[in-house]
Amino acid sequence: MNSSPAASPARYRQLFQHSMTSIKLILTGLLSVLTICCLGQTTHVLKLKNKKYFDEKNQFLIDSSLKVIQKVGYDEPHTVDESYSLILTLEIVDTLNARLKKDLDLTIDTALIRCHFDISSVWNWEDEKTTITGNIVIVSWTNEKLEFNFNVTVLELRNSRTFIYKGNRVFSKIKAS
Repeated sequence: MNSSPAASPARYRQLFQHSMTSIKLILTGLLSVLTICCLGQTTHVLKLKNKKYFDEKNQFLIDSSLKVIQKVGYDEPHTVDESYSLILTLEIVDTLNARLKKDLDLTIDTALIRCHFDISSVWNWEDEKTTITGNIVIVSWTNEKLEFNFNVTVLELRNSRTFIYKGNRVFSKIKAS
């Protein structure tokens, strides 16, 4: 006979959370090693708006889910075909639980949030092949404004580029036309 008591649901939950933390640390370590080994170009996206010819738009809309769009564009005047945009789209599919949790892990919380990255230009028509990791913290949330704190890394695999999103951004609701 086994004399040990059955594990409680709380113990299983604790073991699960510990396992997820371990997996997150392993993935973060792998991401760091890949970044260093590949020696690809690294871009700190949220700092680009301070550079010449860059602008930034932070907007959201609500349809069947909440879509948050962070877009940084480059456009040098009087130059043809050089403009491009870096677009990070967050789709929060379960807004109630996302607001309750506040700190959303892009790897673990896939039932709450999905993330997509794209580079838009006249020369780029294909979807990017990416690995997106990190977290987003909901700082504030009203009907007209959202504030998120980003700690997100996008590995663009085709060209071995890394895009870092680190810092706070305020998003305005897109007005219906």
